[in-house]
Formats: sequence, structure tokens, C-alpha cells
Amino acid sequence: MFHFSHLSEKTIPSLSLIGLLILFLASGLLNANSVYAHTINIIFFSDNSIVRTDSILRIDKGIEANLYEYKNNQSGNLPIDSQLLNAGLEQSSKKIFEKAIEFYTNALLVNPNSAKAYVSRGYARSKLGEIEKAFEDYNNAIEIDPNLVDAYFGRGNLYFKEGDSQNALTDFELAIKHNKNYYEAYFGKGSVYLELGQYEEAIKDFSEAISLDPQYLDAYNQRGYAKSYLEDYKGVVEDSTKVINLDTEGKEYIAYNNRGLALYYLGEDQKALKDLNECLKRNSYFSSGYYNRALVFGHLGKYKEELSSYDQALRYNPDDDGAWLNRGSALFDLGKYEEALASYDKALHYKRDNYRAWSNRGVALEELGKYEEALACYDKGLHYKPDDYGAWYNKACIYGLQGDLPLAVKNLKQAIKLNPKYKERANTDKDFDLIREYPEFKELL
Repeated sequence: MFHFSHLSEKTIPSLSLIGLLILFLASGLLNANSVYAHTINIIFFSDNSIVRTDSILRIDKGIEANLYEYKNNQSGNLPIDSQLLNAGLEQSSKKIFEKAIEFYTNALLVNPNSAKAYVSRGYARSKLGEIEKAFEDYNNAIEIDPNLVDAYFGRGNLYFKEGDSQNALTDFELAIKHNKNYYEAYFGKGSVYLELGQYEEAIKDFSEAISLDPQYLDAYNQRGYAKSYLEDYKGVVEDSTKVINLDTEGKEYIAYNNRGLALYYLGEDQKALKDLNECLKRNSYFSSGYYNRALVFGHLGKYKEELSSYDQALRYNPDDDGAWLNRGSALFDLGKYEEALASYDKALHYKRDNYRAWSNRGVALEELGKYEEALACYDKGLHYKPDDYGAWYNKACIYGLQGDLPLAVKNLKQAIKLNPKYKERANTDKDFDLIREYPEFKELL
């Protein structure tokens, strides 16, 4: 999920790639018909915690697949500990981890040196949140069999879950040391680097995993995430397409979302819309899909459809301040300023320091001729973000309309200091017509 700005006649928000990827669309830079700031939230440019969770789930999937390979044949001649291990693996495959632990524990009573039973129980315990016991099991497995790569991989993922990136990397590297073809460990390393923001390193490890297993769907997916942070949208399209082609079960709806938003950034709105519709067809509860589809509708100027899509996003994620903010902007574009204000108020209810919502509120109040209230909103936004040059400029415009030369010059000077482009813009802005011939104003331009 990432966020970007849809810009107004009077405001260009400050943009950066931190946590949520905040971007702007150059073609809308000075669009006189659009409101202050739409915020874009796209799943693959999202809060790192979402990407991290996705990585962990995919690593878990790999662990489960490896554990199931421990299962021995079903002949009646199996030793009792192997039979118990099989029974535990069967329960684990059904997500019945408590029962699986009972079988693994009994297997270890019969054979205390079964490293595979320790690894299996460690994973089951981790799924139940029994973290310390899970670490103990992985440590015991490694002590019994230092060459058992699954133990390092499982423990590495546990460190990753617990936020210990360095130990996670160490364990994944140990797994690779013992088995250079262990592609899942490269995936684990890439996932850690992805969370740490070391995107080139992440891409390198995901690519190594893919070279070892060209059908490794998860590695293509996470490599796409890493490429998105580097704004390699063509690369995102390529990797997402590979995921879609490899997804024989039709579960990877997020790949359509990711490809759709990458296409959007490449200016291919219709293809983007097609992918986002396919994403929502596969998961009609995916709020970010509705959110992202709304962005495309907004760029296409289909504001009614944009509004409807935000409403659907909020149905499944009602406390998303960004969606309330963008919904307000869609209403603004439809000329429904009072309703836009109500939507901005909702955004502020969930995030009081959302300076864009304060500034958007100011723009809507300006349209309603409520200049003093608008000024108060801009001041509130500047309290949270003092370098918001758009708010300084908008204040200057109001003072210009009121013929207040000192305050117009003071605020415009600050806006130009923060963003020199406003010097050219003020030169033709009719809001300054009442003060344009004064020397103090001319000196700024």
C-alpha cells in the first residue's frame, strides 16, 4: 500500500519516501481543479510492517514445506519415534499445533536425539507464541546435528519475527554455509534486508534464490517489493507478472494490485485499472485494492467512481485517515465542499497531526469564502509541519485577496524560501492583483 499527492492550485505538499512511500504525480503539479493533497497508500510501497509480515508468512510457508519432507513412509515397520513424528507433522499440516506438540514431545521421549523432532516442535511452538521454548528446541536441534540447515532457517525466522535482524541474518548465512543451494535461506536474508531498507542487497538475495529455483514465486513477489522502493516500476511489472503466471492456485491477488499500481506509475491507467479490478475480483475484502483503484479513477478524472471506491475501502478499513483524506479530495473535485470538510474532519479524528488534512480543510474553506477559518486551518497544519510551503503560499493568497500587503508579503516570502517555484507562480496568480504594484511585492519576484 503507498501514498502520493494529487496537487491543488495553491499547494504542493512536501513529499518523501519514509515508511509510506509519499510521491507526487508530475502531470498534476499545478492542476487548478484539484484539491490540496490526495494521499496514496499502495500495498507494495507500504508501511514496512506490512511487507515484513508478508515476508514472515512466506518464510513460514517454506518452513512448513521443508518440515513435511521429514515425513517418513507409512509402512507399519517404522520405529515408534518416526511414527510419532509423522503424526505430529500431520497435525501441524492441519494447523493443530497443540496436538502436534504432544506427538513431537512423545517422539523425543522415545528418541531424545531426534533433531528433526526438535525442529518440528520448535516451529509449532513459535506458531503458538511460545518463543522461549521454540528457541530452546532450535538450539537443541543444532546441538544434536550442527549440519541440520532447517534448524538455522527456523531459528533465523524466529529472530526475524522478534525483530533481531542481525541474528536472523547470521542464522540464514549459517544455513547457506551448510547448504549453498538452500534457496529459502537466501529468501530469508533478502527479507531481512528488505525490512532494513537495504534494497539492493535484498534484490541480490532474492535473485540468488530465483537462480536456484526459477519457479520460486515468493522470491519474485518480494523482489518486486524491493524494486518498488527503488522506483523500478518496470521491474515490478516483470516480477508481478511472473508471480501471476506461477500462481496456479489463484491466491496471489496482491500481485495484481502491485502490477496495477506499477502500471499506474508508468502512465498506463487502463491497464492499471484492469489489474486492480482483477485483484478485487479475487479478494473483494481487500481495502487497499479499493483505495488504489480510487487513485486511478481520480487520475482519470472519474471522481464519482473515485469516491465510490474510497467508500468501499473505508467499509473494510474505517479508521484509515488517508482514505478519509482522499475521499474529501474527491468530494472537493466534485464541488461538494461541505461534504469534503466532513471527510477531512474524519481524517483528523483518526490522525490529529495529519497536516495535509488541515491544509485541505483550509482550501475547502477558502472555496466557501471562509477565509479566517481557512487561515486557522493552515496555521494548525503548519504547527505539525512548519516547512509546508503550500500552506504558507495559501495564507499569502488569502492576505492578497484581503489587500493585506505586510502579511501577504511575509507569508509569500516564506513560501518562496521553502520552494522557489512559487516566485513564478505568484507572478501570475490573480489572488495578488490588489497588491501586485506595490514595491514590497515586486521585490519578492
